[in-house]
Amino acid sequence: MSAASQCVETQTELSTEFSNQDCEIQDSSNSRDKLVLLNKTKDKLYQEIVSLEHDIAENRLMISSLELERENLAKYLSKISKEVEITKELVSGEDSSEFPGSTQESKINYTRKVGRKIIVFSDSQGRELANLLMNIIPHQYSVSSFVYPGAGMCQILDAVHNCREVKQLNRDDYLIVMGGTNDFDPSSNEKDIVIFRLAVESLLLQMKHTNLIIGTVPYRYDMSASSSINRLIKLLNGHLRKIIPLNAMLLNTWDLTAKEHTRHGLHINKRGKIKIANRIYNIIRDTLHERQSCFSPQMNKFHHSIAPPTLDVESSTSELQNKATEFEPINVPGSEDSVVVAHISPDVLSTRNSPDRDLNLNC
Repeated sequence: MSAASQCVETQTELSTEFSNQDCEIQDSSNSRDKLVLLNKTKDKLYQEIVSLEHDIAENRLMISSLELERENLAKYLSKISKEVEITKELVSGEDSSEFPGSTQESKINYTRKVGRKIIVFSDSQGRELANLLMNIIPHQYSVSSFVYPGAGMCQILDAVHNCREVKQLNRDDYLIVMGGTNDFDPSSNEKDIVIFRLAVESLLLQMKHTNLIIGTVPYRYDMSASSSINRLIKLLNGHLRKIIPLNAMLLNTWDLTAKEHTRHGLHINKRGKIKIANRIYNIIRDTLHERQSCFSPQMNKFHHSIAPPTLDVESSTSELQNKATEFEPINVPGSEDSVVVAHISPDVLSTRNSPDRDLNLNC
């Protein structure tokens, strides 16, 4: 072999060796990059695992809390169930004593069949009016009263419109609405009269399915006759006398005397409420007499047999004066002219039924 051939072979071997080394270096670099990428992926997965473990721990705490709450609710429901059972036993005992041989269901059905209703919605001026009415109203009527102390007429009428029992009244029933005392203060003007009148007119349109009795606004004896409040009330009552008799019946409370108010002069006392109860009775009696031509002979005989009982206003004057103090407001200086915000729910819900009546109000 010549020297030239050996030189060529040597160069070829060296070239091949260098090429192999370059490949090894490149492979090593690729492996290093892959290792770095794998490390990053590992760190990311580790962080996700830590986050999931944290979420699992929080969920376990929440589950423990819910289980504890479930146990507490179970105990509470068990307690309520026992109280309900005790109440049912007591009610069953009372029903059997009042209605021998009858069940609770038959008692309710009997009430629905023959019951007639009188429902009173008022501000504090109508407190205890239901009790007084039950003393003179015939037994076929049940009397219920919703009293909203400090409420204006619009608030009282909102309660009327939202009462399901009112929607179920018919032409044999009576709805009595009294309010207005809290609608006027020294800043009031004739715009308040317009608002009051519109509210009453809306009531007249929506209560054509029953007998509606609306009271006038009482005179304010805690104010002078020339005060702006009494002048506005007098003007409003004039409007009411024109619009109410067209679709309803007017209950006059404007002419009550100072003796029929508390010493403070704002609220009607027991003596005045007795007079109001007698006037309501007279309105109902007159309405029944006007319908006699539509009644059967038996009903005519029944209505003629209704005596006109009236509560004795003059008797027990000292007792009335003593009881009148129960209705006197606390005289706080500067509070006479303020308008008190009405409660959302009635302060008094008194139901007085005849012995064979059971009125359920859902309002």
